[in-house]
Amino acid sequence: MKKPPQFSPRRTLPALALLAALAAGGCGPAYYEPAPGATPLPLKRATDECIAEQNRNPDAEDVREKFDQCMLDRGWQAVK
Repeated sequence: MKKPPQFSPRRTLPALALLAALAAGGCGPAYYEPAPGATPLPLKRATDECIAEQNRNPDAEDVREKFDQCMLDRGWQAVK
């Protein structure tokens, strides 16, 4: 029988911080749309890649701006 994965605060806490920042009401866009002239990756793939990037480089201060820039780099712009 497989053991369940171990809880790792080092990996889990940055993801929770990002989710909290994204879920905070009134401080960010509700959704993303394709940027003009861009050929965007599928939205789920772009979101997953940006979350993974944020987990590799956690910085609690400008999570939102880094996430938005990551999405823009993948062809998605924030809509406020």
